[in-house]
Amino acid sequence: MTKDLGYQLEAFSKEEALEYFKSSNYEDCRINAYPSFTEYKGINRTPISFLTVDLDLKDFGTRRRFR
Repeated sequence: MTKDLGYQLEAFSKEEALEYFKSSNYEDCRINAYPSFTEYKGINRTPISFLTVDLDLKDFGTRRRFR
């Protein structure tokens, strides 16, 4: 989901998701950690398998890039 879209859209690759984020200027971008697979009475029984981290540039003194 992104600010521009205003709804959830399934992406099938990292590159596709990043294109949606870029088109929304990286504002209000969210990732649903659960896959769309639901088999048992609409309950998603698959556990999430990744960790996300949110870093806000306003909390840092400079905008230095690390190599």
